[in-house]
Amino acid sequence: LCSLVVWSAAVLLPGGAALTIPTDGLNPNMRRLTYYHDDMTGTLPSELGELNRLTYANVGRNTFTGTIPTELGHWTGIHQGFNLYANELTGAVPTQIGRLSLISKIFDLSQNSLQGTIPTQIGRLTSLEENLYFSDTELTGPIPTQIGLCQSLTIDVDVSNAFLSGPLPTELGSLTAFDSELQLYVNGFSSTIPTELGQLTAFKNDLNAYVNFLSGSIPTELGKMTQFTSWLTLFSNKLCGTIPYQVSLLSSNVAHGWKVTTGNKKLGKPCGWVRKPKEGEDGWIDPSSIFNDDDVAGGKSGVMDNRGENALWALFAMTGCFCLTCAWFLKKICCFRECRQDFFSSDGWLVRQLGIQSAFNPSPRHANRREHGARRSGRSGHSGWGQRKRAWNPFSRKGAVIDLGGGDDDG
Repeated sequence: LCSLVVWSAAVLLPGGAALTIPTDGLNPNMRRLTYYHDDMTGTLPSELGELNRLTYANVGRNTFTGTIPTELGHWTGIHQGFNLYANELTGAVPTQIGRLSLISKIFDLSQNSLQGTIPTQIGRLTSLEENLYFSDTELTGPIPTQIGLCQSLTIDVDVSNAFLSGPLPTELGSLTAFDSELQLYVNGFSSTIPTELGQLTAFKNDLNAYVNFLSGSIPTELGKMTQFTSWLTLFSNKLCGTIPYQVSLLSSNVAHGWKVTTGNKKLGKPCGWVRKPKEGEDGWIDPSSIFNDDDVAGGKSGVMDNRGENALWALFAMTGCFCLTCAWFLKKICCFRECRQDFFSSDGWLVRQLGIQSAFNPSPRHANRREHGARRSGRSGHSGWGQRKRAWNPFSRKGAVIDLGGGDDDG
């Protein structure tokens, strides 16, 4: 049978405003449905599901609105392409897409306002070899782990510029035939980079995961992508640690597009280093919300205030510093009872500090004064009671006259 093709079999609305897909007279034997870039509007009619012998459908770059009809799951014979991109379609991606298991070339729902999550049924697209597109949408949630079942994929998986989150599936490492264009950028992925990506040894170019919340260190397993030639972009994430030597070797092969360090403020720092978030940043806790009574009553555990614990640790630290200081001073200043001889000796600590002579080793000047006084009194040696001699006073540089006693009672 000859393939029947619909190119522009559209209906002009009254006033010539816009074109819509006709619902009357659809030929169930139609093989190709093409309304690419034809300024079409309206919705995709559910009657299109009757074209169950289609092998190719392309209605991209129009302004179709509404949801994707679940009846399109009847297109089980499509194998050359399924293209709905660049429209204004809304709603969820129907799970019936899993029935299109014969598609081998292109599955494109990008540049629409689709919501919800990527259905797990994409794991049934086991014949798809290239071009799996969910980019520029409003889809949320993680990439289904079932993507690892699409092991025929060789090129171009694009989920960029969406609202996806959660961990990157380790099952991406199962796509061992995949060799280029894994587009994950501008989303909310918050896991580490899977080490399983190192199993994509045939990968050549375009691994783009910038502007996400990827954390942890760059796995050394990425160094196994020895055929890598261009565009490794991991900037604007939360990566930490150092770039592994095996990965840095790839930079010599990458002709352009090596963008790893920019925007990763923790890269180069130990991954255990954590900075307390500031007000307005992710993870910041409003002090007024700590142990809110309503949260506790509602069953929430609240957030424990650790300011008291911090103050206790500060007190311990101050006490320890004080004790160490006291010990240092005690080591420098010995007890007077045990060290008085050294304390007041001619070369003792006090003498060195005050620059004076000790009573235990009087200066020659003091000795001469005692001898001169003895000659004047006609005596030598010790005198009796009332004898006055100048002795060393540790609190005066000139000394002081001290009654030393001695001698007979009537001296």
